[in-house]
Amino acid sequence: MPEINSPPCPTHGAFPRALHSESFEGIVTVIEELIATVSGVGTTSYSRCPYGYPWNFEGVVRALEDLNTSISGISAGGGGADIAAGSGIYFTSSGTYTVINATVLSASVSPIPPVQVFI
Repeated sequence: MPEINSPPCPTHGAFPRALHSESFEGIVTVIEELIATVSGVGTTSYSRCPYGYPWNFEGVVRALEDLNTSISGISAGGGGADIAAGSGIYFTSSGTYTVINATVLSASVSPIPPVQVFI
């Protein structure tokens, strides 16, 4: 009989199972999601390989290196009261511009396309 969490785990439910595949693909995907999550927490050194990560040991190491770069630039106080962790807001570079990327998770008007602001 499988183990049952009581109360259920908020992430994994009553039956504790991984939400992603138990493979290199799953590991790399989770790390990519971590990078996206911390991107809105006041990171000043956001890093994500534009070429993606292979689903092998190299990909895991490269993704973890980018995660480390991203979180190493988190400053106390976060990115301001208007940027919440996991908000979907993150910064990237495009030439000489800094691009603010945002994904609208919910809104009273629909549909809303992704937003990019060049600074």
